[in-house]
Amino acid sequence: MKIIFFSFFLQCCLAAIIVVALLTMLVEVRQIVVIYKRSKLEALAWLATFGGVMILDISWGLYIGLAFSILLIIIQSQRPGASVMGNLPHTDIYECINTCEDACEIENVKIIRYESSLFYANVENFVYKVIKLTGVNPNEIQSKIQKKQAEYFKKAEKLKKIQV
Repeated sequence: MKIIFFSFFLQCCLAAIIVVALLTMLVEVRQIVVIYKRSKLEALAWLATFGGVMILDISWGLYIGLAFSILLIIIQSQRPGASVMGNLPHTDIYECINTCEDACEIENVKIIRYESSLFYANVENFVYKVIKLTGVNPNEIQSKIQKKQAEYFKKAEKLKKIQV
């Protein structure tokens, strides 16, 4: 008897949580424009969850929302943002130069904020963003160094032949 009561109690609690979540979701329908302006991916996740709940079932809609949220976390961790930072005059504060008009870059120094931890899945993105934001391509620099070294070695060989 106690086990059956406990089982019904758990189902009632879960149902109450779902009803509150649905009521909150229905209130947020008016907020979808704000969510979309803040983050298109979050708005897409919200719409997928809402559509799944309304079309399929509450449980399936929540599963769809959970799967979409996990997918978004994976996508955002592999493609994080990066920005060039600038110093606010007369302070030790650095802000993004694109969002803060007062931020000034330090001459001959680029400070880049990468908005994620580095791991194997986003290393290529990190390298791409650093090259793009700094305007310095290490492959071009490496080729120039190799050309200069080849010229140096040719001149050194000519000097050796002249001295011998």
